[in-house]
Amino acid sequence: MLLKFCYLVLRNNFLRQQMTDLLQLFKIIFGKPISIVVPLLGGNGILILFFGLFFLVSTTSSAQRTIVLTQTESNATIGLDRKDFGGPYSQGYHHDFDLGSSVSPCERIVSINLDIVIQSYTPNIPPGCSHSRTYYNVYYGCDVYNGMGGSCPTANIVDEPNFPPAGAPYNQTYNNACNPNTFDFGGNFSVDIVPVYSTACPDGQDAINQGHIAYTYTITLTIETDVESCTGTGCLAGATTTRACDDLDPCTINDMETILDCDGSVCTPCMGTFEDDDGDGVCNFNDICPGFDDLADADGDGTPDGCDACPNSATGDTDGDTVCDDVDICPGFDDTMDTDGDGTPDGCDACPNAPGGDSDGDTVCDDVDVCPGFDDLADADGDGTPDGCDVCPNSATDDTDGDSVCDDVDVCPGFNDNDDVDGDGTPDGCDTCPFSATDDSDGDTVCDDVDVCPGFDDRVDTDNDGVPD
Repeated sequence: MLLKFCYLVLRNNFLRQQMTDLLQLFKIIFGKPISIVVPLLGGNGILILFFGLFFLVSTTSSAQRTIVLTQTESNATIGLDRKDFGGPYSQGYHHDFDLGSSVSPCERIVSINLDIVIQSYTPNIPPGCSHSRTYYNVYYGCDVYNGMGGSCPTANIVDEPNFPPAGAPYNQTYNNACNPNTFDFGGNFSVDIVPVYSTACPDGQDAINQGHIAYTYTITLTIETDVESCTGTGCLAGATTTRACDDLDPCTINDMETILDCDGSVCTPCMGTFEDDDGDGVCNFNDICPGFDDLADADGDGTPDGCDACPNSATGDTDGDTVCDDVDICPGFDDTMDTDGDGTPDGCDACPNAPGGDSDGDTVCDDVDVCPGFDDLADADGDGTPDGCDVCPNSATDDTDGDSVCDDVDVCPGFNDNDDVDGDGTPDGCDTCPFSATDDSDGDTVCDDVDVCPGFDDRVDTDNDGVPD
């Protein structure tokens, strides 16, 4: 349910300024204003809709006044020559009424009601000169009557009826005209009482010199006033001026207010144009990311996406490698450093200099792999050459005699195991009978291939004839 607050503010400069200050405060607190100003019927106020709150600002004037001025004459003698329509001046018997002073710069006279009551009259008129009924003239702006007549030009006549009002008392209301006003405070409002409408009598009597009437009458002016206002109409529609101001809102430009010229009161509160070039609802003054939507912040880091180098990473680029954390391959290291070009940054590459990494899986990078394709860590003989690439994986000395037979299985160290002339499996270098597959079968230390007496000891030659016994 919409909560409605109504504030009744009389047409008082101080109170209206308080309302203006309140509206300015709302704008500072809540941002750009949303307001509608609607004049109320009858000109008694304006309705302001501001952020969903309704404010009734009354412009009904507490300064409306009714001023009553009265003059009474008893047995006033008025000559019959006082209604000279053809003359350049009023010849009447002036009654001057000072319209007084205003109570505020915006007070205006709305109307003046003239009421004339003739209580009695005693005519002294030459025979044949009909005076008919009493007439009157109304003047404004004349000099104060000096008792000598001829005190006001006819141009100042407001009303000069050439026939008497129907009946008595005589009553007439004069509404004040606008721009310029017919009547104003400080002016002199004059009324003549005129007994006849002509100075000529049908029998030739001298009415001017001979006739007069003694009157007793009361003239009453009832002056109605009102106050010009921002919402007034007609003569009460006060002149206004639009001027530059400061609504204290840095989000607005071209701040303007409309004031009433007569007293400077504010008709339209100071208000500017909300400046938001990129249309994101954030004014230029507060716009974090001009040209983009400040409200779009996917990672919620307070930096709008349009100005966020890492729109999907609340932490941005913590390692400073120009790669956002949400897509950082190697957090904490420079993703742009990739020496071997394998797509894995050096900081997270087990083999930063080997595009193939550790292709044989022996934990030794390919660029320093001693034995590619084999486990570098397998080295049974501990000679530093991985078994996979060690010709003699079980011999730390490998093949010292160079016979392509590893030392650990070398039959005849120091000799070529591959040399076996007699093919008896014993390399020549270690074969006492390299030319005899059966070696020295009769054990006489004479190889079979040169044994003179196989089966017998060639060394036994009793007769020394060279033939074993």
